[in-house]
Amino acid sequence: MFLIPVVMIFTKLLALNGAIYAQPVADIISTLITIPLAIKVKNDLKYSLKLN
Repeated sequence: MFLIPVVMIFTKLLALNGAIYAQPVADIISTLITIPLAIKVKNDLKYSLKLN
């Protein structure tokens, strides 16, 4: 989801090194977005199990 835009931006800024650094940066961005969503889903599941 983030890799292609990050590659495009980083290659403009850092040339070939930008392509190398793009993958870890895209992974970090994805992780930072996924963690809060996973916490919310976990809490929602815990709440719905209490209702049953």
